This record gives sequence, structure tokens and C-alpha cells, in this order.
Amino acid sequence: MSRTATKPSRLGAEEAFRSYEADASRLWAMILALLIAMLGPALLVRAARASSTPAVAASTSPSSPEAATRGQWTAKEDDHPGTIWIGFQTVIPHGGWHQSWDRVSIAQLKGVTAAEVEGPTSAVAFDLQRDAGTLHCHGEFSRGMGAGLFEVVLDPRYADQLAKRGVGRPTPEQQVQLALADAGFDLLDQLAADHYPTPTIDLFIKMAQHGVDVDYVKGMSKAGYRLGSVSELVRARDHGVDPTFIGAMADAGYSKLDYETLLRARDHGADSDFISGMAEVGYSKLPLEQLITARDHGVDPMYVEGMSRAGFPNLPLSTLIRARDHGVSPSFARHARESRPNATMDEIISMRDRGVRD
Repeated sequence: MSRTATKPSRLGAEEAFRSYEADASRLWAMILALLIAMLGPALLVRAARASSTPAVAASTSPSSPEAATRGQWTAKEDDHPGTIWIGFQTVIPHGGWHQSWDRVSIAQLKGVTAAEVEGPTSAVAFDLQRDAGTLHCHGEFSRGMGAGLFEVVLDPRYADQLAKRGVGRPTPEQQVQLALADAGFDLLDQLAADHYPTPTIDLFIKMAQHGVDVDYVKGMSKAGYRLGSVSELVRARDHGVDPTFIGAMADAGYSKLDYETLLRARDHGADSDFISGMAEVGYSKLPLEQLITARDHGVDPMYVEGMSRAGFPNLPLSTLIRARDHGVSPSFARHARESRPNATMDEIISMRDRGVRD
């Protein structure tokens, strides 16, 4: 999976990462930025020294094709054995930066071994080949973390192939983005196999940068969701509707949902964890729309448990929603019951409406 962020350079680090991805993508962006800050200077100095070695010179010799862009790479070990997260940061025209990151197999890094990646400090030079071009990298790895410099050399055949497939001919700048996002021919083949229209260059870049890869397209089709367009695939990916989410919802008892319902459930936080939590406190097998409404109004397992401890177990979900809307917290309900042992929830809501304080 490839993820990409492009932000103006004038923005601070916090603002730069604020809204791109809500979950793992944001985490990895922060990790990569942190690695640059902590490891970059020392490793890049050593990388510059290492560039005089024959192995590195082979990647950056004057006889090599001209590089389309250059920048910094950083890497962080992954929980999956034999894989790492690797990020590439480059300067873009008009004063900004472009960063992409991807989980890759160490075996894909031609010229470096797993022992060099995972072992003590080691100067390295390796290539990461992609359909759009090759990323020539040199720098240093130490215990699964690394940093250094890279350059992208574009494959001249790639633009011709995209044009033949009806995507269009990318500019060199667009091809750099496609190389960094690892937009390969296999993704176009998968789209065709699932009867999606051929994307334009801009849409092809967007889908690759947003994590719509071969596994995602194939997984969505296998789960029964062949969406109306490539743009809808990007939208679904951006909202977190993926095969894992769909499978978890099915396991929770909500299978064969239409796409818009899945999207709404995801956006409103009515996911499998919320559903199982509500089932544990006595609200199981409810229509999904009721659960979405409860989630929207702040009625969650913690609130239900709190109201139960306050002396109000097994209330209808609609009553819990009304209590929540009127500001009846578990502590208010408990104190109201202590002062008026026989008070009903309707009476407690009325007390709250009249301004009685907790």
C-alpha cells in the first residue's frame, strides 16, 4: 500500500500531518518525520562518505540516466517479519515538499540483505524497482531503522505503455509521482478485470496515492462491492471502507449492506467494535440505523454502563438517547436517585431541563 502527502513548506509539522489520514497513515507520517529529525543528519553525513564506495557509485555514476528528482528516504521496521516501512521525501516546485511511504518486502530492496537492514550500523546502496522508474538509494541501516538519499530514474517505456492503454502520457513530474506511489501496470490490469473504466493520468495518480492498490480493488470485488467508478473506490478508501471493515461488520451480524450504508456506518463510528460493545451491555441485534443514531447522540457502552450503575438498567435505547440529549449524565442520574429514590427517568430528565445541577 502506498500513501502520499503533499503539503506547502510554510506549514508546521503538526498542521502538515493534521488531516491527511485519521489512523495508521498519520502515525507513519509522524514516525518518518521523527526519524528524519533524529537520524537524518548523522546518517546522511555517513551516507555522503559511503557514496565514494564502488557499490554506491554504481547507482549514482555520471553514466547513469539523468535523475528526475532527488530527496531523502527514511525507513522503520515493521511488525510483519521481512518487511519495512520506507518513506521518500522530495522538494516540489514552488516551495513545498512531497512525502510518500509504503510497506515493502526487504527482498524488494535490490542490493541490501535482511542482515544489513536488521543488524548493526551498515552503509548500504540499494534499488527499488517500480514500473514507472527505479529509486536508487544509498545511506545507512541500523537495527531496522535507516535514512539516506535517493534519486528517481524514470523508465522511458512507462509513458508509452500508459498512452497505449488509454490512460494518457504523463509528464515527467507526473511520472515521478507515479513512481513514488508505486502505480504499476498490475493495478490497471486489476481495474480492467473488475470492469472499471480506464482512469485518466490524474485519477491514476490519485488512486495510487490514496492507497487504492491491487489488493484493495481485488478485495472489494471479492467482498461483493464492485463500485460505480474509480472515483468511488478512492472515496471508499479515504473513508476507511475496506475489505477488513466489511468483513468485521459481517461477523458482527451486518452483512450484505449497501455501499452508502457502509459508508455512513464508518463515518459515524458505528463499527464492529461499537456494535460488539453495545451487545455486551444488552443492546444486540438492533437495526444498524438505530445503532448509528445512538452513536451520533453519544450513547455508547460506557454511557449505558454508567446509567445502569446509577440505577437505570435496561432502558429502551430511545430513552437513553433522550436522556443523553438532555444532558443527563450517569452521575446526575445517580444523585437524582439518591435524593428521590423512586424518580423515573422521565422525571430526572425534567429535573435536568429545569436547571437542577449535578
